[in-house]
Amino acid sequence: MKRAAIYGRVSTDHYEQQESINVQKSSLLEYAVQEGFSVMGSYFDEGYSGTNFDRPGIKKIKADIESGNIDTIIVKDLSRIGRNNALTLLFLDYLAQNNIRIIAIDDNYDSFEDNDDLVGIKTWFNERYSKELSRRIKYALRHKKKSGEYLTAFPPYGYKKSTEY
Repeated sequence: MKRAAIYGRVSTDHYEQQESINVQKSSLLEYAVQEGFSVMGSYFDEGYSGTNFDRPGIKKIKADIESGNIDTIIVKDLSRIGRNNALTLLFLDYLAQNNIRIIAIDDNYDSFEDNDDLVGIKTWFNERYSKELSRRIKYALRHKKKSGEYLTAFPPYGYKKSTEY
């Protein structure tokens, strides 16, 4: 029997990201059924950065691995597992040590069939994307601050937001 867990993640819990989670859920479930897997669990972390592995979904997957409930993890791509190169590779090593297969659909990666030579490069690119995005956001905020633009949604305690803007 092929017992799988499907896992997805989005960095924010904003409404716009809800569509991404729904697409991940349906496409992963469709893939699992098409490939003959029995889905033993669905784990989705909303509002959690991939740079951190202290996520409820990852913890539950580890618990199911330890109890022998799953043999395979199916994800959209490796960036859903993590955007921290070192932590992602450690997690992939943990899966290999426990003989757990991981399939990353969009990366066209299957740990039981593919050579792992490129995985480190893919996970490094995923981390670089996160760092580059952070750098761009900080730049934009510095520019707005320098221009005197309002940066927060709520005024500091004791002040009222202008009704003119």
